[in-house]
Amino acid sequence: MYTRGKDDTVFVRMNKKGDKSAGKVEPDNGMGEEWLRVQGSVAQISVGSNAAWGVKGDGTVSVRIGITNASPQGQEWITVDGEPMRHVSCSNQGHVWAIDKKDKIWYRKGANNEYALGQCWKTIPGSLKVTTRTCSRSLTSLHNRIPTDDHGRTVRRLGHQRRPAGLLQSEHVG
Repeated sequence: MYTRGKDDTVFVRMNKKGDKSAGKVEPDNGMGEEWLRVQGSVAQISVGSNAAWGVKGDGTVSVRIGITNASPQGQEWITVDGEPMRHVSCSNQGHVWAIDKKDKIWYRKGANNEYALGQCWKTIPGSLKVTTRTCSRSLTSLHNRIPTDDHGRTVRRLGHQRRPAGLLQSEHVG
């Protein structure tokens, strides 16, 4: 589990063994005992099963590689060439999508759990905006970043299992 602080610092949630960090927090394994500061900073972050993708304030995209159960903080950030991005999202299968500062949609060709970096960015027809919606659940307020089209309709991706780029379909939610 990763998060970022108000000053764009990055933290990973860790379990402890005695007085030392002792591995990745799994969803079925409790909440962990401590937050460990990870070198680097990002304005927005998305985490898959073995990599974390982040967008810095200037739109530069970086990927944190080497995330494992034994080393949940990973090894290093690698800057990925491409257009300045506004938002990046990765799946547990290692597929990566992004929205640039002109609302164009991109996916990272070849990115998967075996090769986190992939080969290059490819555009997907259409454009998206990323909006923030807030929903309250019991005492916790969650901020969800939702992709929407030019008309404010929520967008979902179809066909992503066989074709990582998928197809976009708008739907009215409300």
